[in-house]
Amino acid sequence: MRNSQKKKSITNRNILISLILIIFFLFVEISSISEIRTNANENIVRSSFKSSEVITGTTVGEYSNEDWIVTVGGYQHLVGASTTYNARAVLGDYINIASSIPTMTSTTRNVAAVISNKPFSNISSVDYQIGTGSNGAYMGVSTYLVIGDSLTSEYTLLGELGNITTTLKSYPFDRIEEDKFYAVIFYNPNGAYNLGNVEITFNQSLTYSKVTSSSDLYFGHTYTLVEEEHGKVVSSLEDNYLRSVTVDINNSQIENIDNILSFTLLPGKEVDTFSLKLLNVSTTEEYLVLSEEGISTATIKGVETSLYLTERESSISFQSSLSVSLMYESTSHSFITTNIPHQVVLYKLDTQVDHYEEASIFIDIVNLEGSDKNGQCLTLFEYFDSIYSRLSVDAVVIYETRQDEEAIFARERMVYLSNWYTSTNNRVQINEIESIKKLFPLILIGIISLSSLFIYVQISRKYEE
Repeated sequence: MRNSQKKKSITNRNILISLILIIFFLFVEISSISEIRTNANENIVRSSFKSSEVITGTTVGEYSNEDWIVTVGGYQHLVGASTTYNARAVLGDYINIASSIPTMTSTTRNVAAVISNKPFSNISSVDYQIGTGSNGAYMGVSTYLVIGDSLTSEYTLLGELGNITTTLKSYPFDRIEEDKFYAVIFYNPNGAYNLGNVEITFNQSLTYSKVTSSSDLYFGHTYTLVEEEHGKVVSSLEDNYLRSVTVDINNSQIENIDNILSFTLLPGKEVDTFSLKLLNVSTTEEYLVLSEEGISTATIKGVETSLYLTERESSISFQSSLSVSLMYESTSHSFITTNIPHQVVLYKLDTQVDHYEEASIFIDIVNLEGSDKNGQCLTLFEYFDSIYSRLSVDAVVIYETRQDEEAIFARERMVYLSNWYTSTNNRVQINEIESIKKLFPLILIGIISLSSLFIYVQISRKYEE
C-alpha cells in the first residue's frame, strides 16, 4: 500500500513547498508583568536535584518524588545515614546502578544514591555541591556519576566526581544526546556520613543546525529562524515585529542559546504547506501568520497560517500564500514582512526526532479532517497524500504497523480515499478514450475529404497545363 501511495504522491505533487517562519520571544524579567509573550523553553535546560525538595520527613530511609529517588536520607534533608542507621545505607534493590563499580555490592555499607526518575537528553555537564550546614563525622565522600537506559537497566560509569564539598564543582563531558537515566552515588568506605543540602544540576546543551534540504523537515520537531548575514535569530514578537538576538554561527550551527523563539513544525491547511506553532509561549496554541499588515498569530490553523517552503542554495526559506516573507531590518534590529524574498533560513534543533509523534500527527489529521466530508474525497486525498509524502521513512513504518484503533482507522480511510481517487481517475481516462473513439470517424472522414480535394486540385492543374 505504501509503495502505491508513494508513487501517486510523486506523480501528483511538485516538491516546491515550504515553510517557515519565525517565532518569537521576549526578554521579560521573571518578576515583572508584561503583555509581551516570551518563550518558556530556554535552550539551556537544567534539571536540578535539591535534597530539601525530596527528603521531606525525619525518618531515615528512602525518599522519592515524581522526579527523583534518594535511596537513604532523613532528618534535616540529609543524604546518607549516621552510624545509628548505618544498616540502611545500602543500595539493596538499586544495585543495578552500581554494576560498573566492581567493589560495590547490594549490602555494601555507607552508600547512598540520588537517581533520576525520568530520562534526560542532551546532557553535557553536571554541577554539584553541598550546603554549609552539612553534618557527619566523616567527610571526603567519593562521588560517582552513572547513566542507564532505564531505571532497571545496568548503569555505566560516566565519571568519578571526587569529594563533594561546599564548593560548587562542575564535571563536563561530551554531550549525550539520547534519553538516559542518571544517578549520583555517594560512598565513604571509612564510615557513616550525612550530607546536608545536596544540590545536583544536570546541564542540557542544545544546538541548532541549518536545514539544507526538505528531507530535514519533521512534523512535531523544533525549529527556529536565522538571518545569517548579520548573525541574527528571532527572539520575541512585539508590535508586529520579530525582535532578534545576535549569535555566533560556526559551521552552520548555533549553540547554547538563551531567549530565542522556537516553534513546532506542523502540516498546513493547504496541500504542500506547513504551519509554525509557537513553542511553549502560552497555554493557548498560537500559529505564526505573515501578512502585508505584519506579523501576528492565530489560535486556529487556517489558510492564513499556511506557509510554503522553498529550497534555495542549500537552505530552506519560506513565504505565505500571498508571497509575504521575512527580512531583517538593521535599524530596528527586527524581522519584518516583505514582498521581496530574503534569506531568513530555517535551523533545526539537534535532538532526536520523535518519529512516533510524527506519525501520530498524520494519523490525527486523517481521522479529524476526514470525518463528515462527503463529496470532498478528491480534495482530501490530495491533502492527506501531500502530508504522507513528507513523512520520514521511520514515521511511515510506524504509521503502517501501529495496531491501535486510531492508526487502523486512519489506514482504512486512506485506502478508501486512494481507491476512490484511482477509480475516479480511471473513469476520467475512460471517458477521454470514448470521446476520442467518437471523434475518430469524423477525423478520418475529414482527412479523406481533404486528401481527395488535394488530389482533385492537382489533377485539375495538370489538365489545364
